[in-house]
Amino acid sequence: MFDKHKIYTFSFGWLLSLGLWIGLALFLRHIPILWDYVERNDYFLYDWIFEPEGSIYKDLVIVDSEDYSARMDRQRYAGFIETLRKAGASIIGVDLRFFGETRPQADRKLIESTSLADSTRVIHAFALLNRPAGSLAADPLLSRFALKLQVMPRPRDCISANSAELPFTGLLKASRFLGNITLPADSDQKFRRLPLVMAYQNEIYPSMALEIVRRYFNVSDQDFEIHFGHHNCENPLLDTSILLKNTPLGTLKIPVDHFGQLLINYADEKIFQRYSMAKTLALLQKARDAKRFAGKIILLVNSNADNERTSLTPLDTSYPMWGIHASVVSQMLANKTIEESGFASVLWSECLLALLLGWVVFGESRQPPAKRKPVVVLALGLLAYFAIA
Repeated sequence: MFDKHKIYTFSFGWLLSLGLWIGLALFLRHIPILWDYVERNDYFLYDWIFEPEGSIYKDLVIVDSEDYSARMDRQRYAGFIETLRKAGASIIGVDLRFFGETRPQADRKLIESTSLADSTRVIHAFALLNRPAGSLAADPLLSRFALKLQVMPRPRDCISANSAELPFTGLLKASRFLGNITLPADSDQKFRRLPLVMAYQNEIYPSMALEIVRRYFNVSDQDFEIHFGHHNCENPLLDTSILLKNTPLGTLKIPVDHFGQLLINYADEKIFQRYSMAKTLALLQKARDAKRFAGKIILLVNSNADNERTSLTPLDTSYPMWGIHASVVSQMLANKTIEESGFASVLWSECLLALLLGWVVFGESRQPPAKRKPVVVLALGLLAYFAIA
C-alpha cells in the first residue's frame, strides 16, 4: 500500500525545489551588474561564428569620388549628378555631407542638379546624433522627410537622437528625399546592426539604405509597414519586421530587432561593382558604356574621407564605411537579410533548460554520494547559462 501522505509531501517538495531553482535562475538573469557581461558574451559568440555571406545586387553600383579636398567642389558633384541623371540612373544615393554654404555659384549648381532630377531619385545624406550639433533653425525643414505611415512604431520605441546634422539650407529645401546615415555602435564599439529608422523630435526618419530600397521599388506609404516596439509588447511572440509590399519580389519582410535595427550581413568589399568618379565620367561619354548605369542604383561615396575605414566590425580586417551601407542595401534588395534569434525561440529554449535544471536538482538528491558530483557540475553549468545567456 502507498502512503498518500508521503506521496503528497514528496510531490510538494519536488515542485518547491523546482520553483526555487527556476526562480534563482531567472533572478541571475536580471541582476543589473551582469548586463555588460551578458552583452559582451553575446558579442563574442556572434563574432566567433560570423562569416561574411552578403550577396551583391546586380543593379547596385558604387562610385567613389576619391576626394582628398577638405571642401568638396560642389559644382563638380552637381555636374556629375546631372550626367548620371541624363544617363538614366534610377537612384543616386549621395553618401556625402554638404554642410554650410560655400561659393554661391557652386551651391546653386548642386541645388539645381537635385531639384531638376525627375525620374531619377536623388537621396542626400543627413545624420542624427546624440550630441550638441546641427541647426535647430532647420528642423522644421527636416520634419517634412519624416515617415507618416499607417502602421509604424512610436518614437519612444526607436533609437533616438537629440541633434541633427543637415545639408545646407538651400539643398535641404530643394531635396525631395533624405536618408539618415548614422551608424550607432554596440557597447563594445563595434558595428553589427544598422537602425533602419531613428527618432528625432517625436518624428521617425528612415535610414539612407531603407529609403534607397523603398524608392527603387516605388513602395507607397500604404504598402510600407513597420512592426516593432509597442506593437509587440502585448504579444512578444510576434515577429519584429519592416514590410515593403507590392515590390517586384513580392512582399519584402526585413527582420529587425525591437529597436528597428537590422543585423548587417557584411559582403566582401571586393565583389561590389565599383568605379572611380573619373572612370565613371569616361564611361558616360560613350553611349554604349553609359547604358550600364541606366536604371541602376548609384551609391556615391568618398573613400578618402576621414575615418572612411574601420576595424570595428566582426570581420578580421578593416572595412570601408561605405561598404556597410552598400551591404545593407544589397541584402535588402536581394532579399538576403539575416535574422537574429527571436524572443520566442529563446523563451522556449530557456523553459526547457529550466525544466532540465529542476530535474537535475531533483535527481541529485536521489543519487548515491558517488554519483552526485557530476550531477552538481551539470546543475552549476545550467545556472551559469542563465547567468550569462
